[in-house]
Amino acid sequence: MSSSPSGSCAKCGKLTSLQCAGCKGAPEYFPGDVKSIFYCSTACQRAHRTIHKPDCMSMTRRKKLLRTAIVAKEAFLVYRAVEYDLELSKIERRGDTLYLSDNQKNLDIPPRRGPFPEHLTADPVYREAALTWFQCNAAHALSSRLINKLLTDVPCAIEMFLLRIGKPHFITQVIPGPDSPKIPSLDASTMPHSVLKVDLQLSSFTESWIVDLTGAQYGFQEVLVPFLKYTENKECRIASPPESFNITQTHDLDTLMQEYPSGVLRAIACAERPARLRFAAFVDTIDKKILEGPLGEFENKLSVFRLALGQHMSNNTQRV
Repeated sequence: MSSSPSGSCAKCGKLTSLQCAGCKGAPEYFPGDVKSIFYCSTACQRAHRTIHKPDCMSMTRRKKLLRTAIVAKEAFLVYRAVEYDLELSKIERRGDTLYLSDNQKNLDIPPRRGPFPEHLTADPVYREAALTWFQCNAAHALSSRLINKLLTDVPCAIEMFLLRIGKPHFITQVIPGPDSPKIPSLDASTMPHSVLKVDLQLSSFTESWIVDLTGAQYGFQEVLVPFLKYTENKECRIASPPESFNITQTHDLDTLMQEYPSGVLRAIACAERPARLRFAAFVDTIDKKILEGPLGEFENKLSVFRLALGQHMSNNTQRV
């Protein structure tokens, strides 16, 4: 149990400030379906265990899914911040479009890879949009090893879904910078948006959730949303049948290398592959206990995780 606002003990009704730690912090699937459960003592908690256990187990699984999604998104953002491949000169919001000015001068050679230009924006939403632009496939490939590891003991099925977003908050678009007349103008709406659909098995039924690692390119910040809420609020259409999430951390790069046995696209994939393997090596060191503990402890673990991953990628990166 952990400190919490006061409530009535679920067993004896006594006023208490001790809340069931398993339930605390679980996300809502339907409005109001997460209830705070309080106990005045360990004895009352044990006596009430048979009644509360099924619901507590369900809320614990939800919380693990939420924290896994948060860790996966943060891991991808850290990776991209070190392994960035756009030569940006400006980030600017005009109306419903966030413009990224790319100064790459030659499309016939791979773009330079390096740290994200943090000085271009102080807005965390715009920063995430720039980091996630056109990165759906990369995010899923890179995160598959991490997500599957963290959810090993959570009964669920995960698939990749392609959706057409009908109601974005804004669209991220890359345009030519002043020194790059050859760079084509591309915006996120030209391609379907790939998300993960997670069917989470609870004590008596199954819930369907969306994990969206790259929704920032549309202005979306939530990383875990109930499936129906996500598709209805964003006016989504399913673009193609779901695909298996049983992929490797280099799945998208390997596919690109098979489709293009030569040329700049193959060179781009080859240039990034070593960084993906370094990321996978870091994932192998992660302890699943990162998901445990009260919110404050989890946030501290997440900060340590971000720092360690950033140092690991920066210290081992060899530029081409």
